[in-house]
Amino acid sequence: MLLKVINAIILLYIAVLQCAGQHPCRCKQGQHGEKFNSLTGLECNQKQRELGQIKQSDLLNEIFNKLTDLESNIDIYRSEQKRQSELLNNVLSRVNESTRELDKLSDLMSKLMSKVNGSTTELNSQSELMDKFNELNEKLNKLTSLESSYIDTFRSEQRRQSDLLTELIGKINGSPTEQFAQIENENRGSDMPTSLKPIQYSNSCAEAAALSDRSGIYEILVPSYSQQPFEVRCDEVTQDGGWTIVLRRVDGSVDFYRYWDDYKTGFGALTDEFFIGLEKLYQMTKAGDQELLVTMVNMNGEERYAKYDRFAIESEQEAYKLSTLGKYSGDAGDSLRFHRGQKFTTRDRDNDKASYNCAQKCQAAWWYHSCYYSNLMGQYNWKSRGFDWNAFTKKKGTLTGAQMMIRPRRNYNLRLATVEDNIES
Repeated sequence: MLLKVINAIILLYIAVLQCAGQHPCRCKQGQHGEKFNSLTGLECNQKQRELGQIKQSDLLNEIFNKLTDLESNIDIYRSEQKRQSELLNNVLSRVNESTRELDKLSDLMSKLMSKVNGSTTELNSQSELMDKFNELNEKLNKLTSLESSYIDTFRSEQRRQSDLLTELIGKINGSPTEQFAQIENENRGSDMPTSLKPIQYSNSCAEAAALSDRSGIYEILVPSYSQQPFEVRCDEVTQDGGWTIVLRRVDGSVDFYRYWDDYKTGFGALTDEFFIGLEKLYQMTKAGDQELLVTMVNMNGEERYAKYDRFAIESEQEAYKLSTLGKYSGDAGDSLRFHRGQKFTTRDRDNDKASYNCAQKCQAAWWYHSCYYSNLMGQYNWKSRGFDWNAFTKKKGTLTGAQMMIRPRRNYNLRLATVEDNIES
């Protein structure tokens, strides 16, 4: 742009000089026309010089003005160029700084990715170890359950053999007297029967312990269950006695997180914690109308009870469903009503209404709904919501002891069951 302006000024100056040097007349005619026709050659030359001087003066002024403007424009251009140069330097400086920051971030990202990859590998290793640990823990629980079951079976068999031995000793000691009485009767020609009377068994604690009026372990016979009697623990103290204890929790010494077969046959020791077994419980409630009493104590030593005037469960085909639960009375609150009509659920039999197995979640079997308001088979040492009767514990703690007991209703006619009757039937 600047070169174009300078070239234009020079060309203009050359053109004026060429015009000023032309022949006077030609110049006179070319510049002023017919106005100067009457002038002489001298006048023409003089006028020509005057005009040339005027034009040169005007041209110089114009050139001076142009140069002045040009210098001003050059200053502005230089100032703008300097500003743009400084701006460019600032931009380049920032770009360099940003490049350095990007390099630092890139290094940091590389280090982070390296750590993430290392952490992922470590987490995978830990996950594999946890899976193996859980597998081993599951096997250990099964072995513990089997061991406990074997111990319970051994203790029960030991007690049965001990009782059988005591019975045999009694028969041996009494045999001479009985034989002498039989011979004497024969000699007298008496019609008195000489055969030994069959051993008589009660079908519940209501009669088994009635004569002694003492709590303890007795044998009863439930014909629909077995032709052989089995031992039960009787309570002759609580609410007029006659109760058969079907569930007992006192100290958490027995694991209640068991499989279906364990709950079907029963487990534990009658002298300690135990569950009588679902099949026995079903046959006992099937044999006649039963009432249920639940006694419990919380962490503060407070004792409460819940009583139901009717209680029964269904057979194994119905998953031992809690089918009957009568009118409630007591001071513990009715936390079992929620479970009426529910089937029994264990860790390996999911019969509850939840989308998951409540027995696995709570680590205990029960007549779960989804999941529970009461759980007398829950984990003993959990801080909350384990071994629970919700209306009593109010979700703030657990129980430290509980018993479930049944007995025939008072309007039910008790009868003696004998081995002889059982064989005839």
